[in-house]
Amino acid sequence: MRHRHRGDLPSPLTPSGHLLSAHVAQSSGIGAINRAALNAVGTASYPPFRKKMPKQDMTFNVRVHLSAQHSWLLRL
Repeated sequence: MRHRHRGDLPSPLTPSGHLLSAHVAQSSGIGAINRAALNAVGTASYPPFRKKMPKQDMTFNVRVHLSAQHSWLLRL
């Protein structure tokens, strides 16, 4: 059985690459996955903006995908 989940996390960054906040905008439907996605976005490091990018804070949408396959073996 294959399970696929996706979550969207809008993430505002400063021009220096500092994450201002993160929240789940579209839930995966599973709390543990949402929390893991928030943790991943919150602990990641982001590079400074390139020279041609705006000099003000910008919000980037981070889309997190999780896919897992489960196989169960029943022994009698």
